Amino acid sequence: MKKIIHIIFNYIPILLAFLLPFGGRILSLLLILWFIVSWFCFDGKTFRAGFKNKWFLLLFGFFVFHFINGWLSENYPEASTNVEVKFSFLAFPYFFFLYNIEKSAIKKLLIAFVSGCLFALIFCLCRATFYFFTDGQNYFFYNAFSSLIHPSYFSMYLLMSIVLLQLVYPVWFEKDSTNKPIRISFTLFF
Repeated sequence: MKKIIHIIFNYIPILLAFLLPFGGRILSLLLILWFIVSWFCFDGKTFRAGFKNKWFLLLFGFFVFHFINGWLSENYPEASTNVEVKFSFLAFPYFFFLYNIEKSAIKKLLIAFVSGCLFALIFCLCRATFYFFTDGQNYFFYNAFSSLIHPSYFSMYLLMSIVLLQLVYPVWFEKDSTNKPIRISFTLFF
C-alpha cells in the first residue's frame, strides 16, 4: 500500500504540470490530494528537516506577510483573492523544499508541462477555428482565444515552453535525431 501511495505522490505533480495550461479547479483539487498523500509518504523526521530549510522559511514568511496584509485590509474581497493567489507561496515550497525531487521526476515534470501547453494550444486553435467557420466570429485574439485561462498566463506558459525547448531539450535529447526538427516546429507553433 505504501508503494502505491509513493507512486501517487510522484505522479500528481506530473499531472499538475500537464494540466496547468488548462487551468480550472482540478488544479486545486490535485494540490490538496498531493498534500494529503504526502502525509502518508514520509516520516516526521523528513518534515522537521524540511521545515528548517531557509528557502522554505523565506517563502513561508512571504505568504505570512500577505496573509497579515489581507487580514488588516479594508477591502476584504480583494484581499482574500490576493491571499488565495499567493497561496502557492506556501504550497509549492512545502513540496519542493520538504522532499528530495529526483532529476528524472523534474524531467518528466517539464516534459508534461510542454506537452500540456501543446495540447492546450491545439484546443484553443481548434475552438477558434470552429467558431470562425460556424459563427463567422473571430476568436483568434486575446480573451476569446484563450478560453481556458487568462491570456497573459497562457502566453507566459507558452514562452516558458519555448525556453525549455531551446535550453533544456537539447541537453536531455542530444542523441535523438528528431530533437531539432521537433524543437523548431514546436517553437514556431508556440
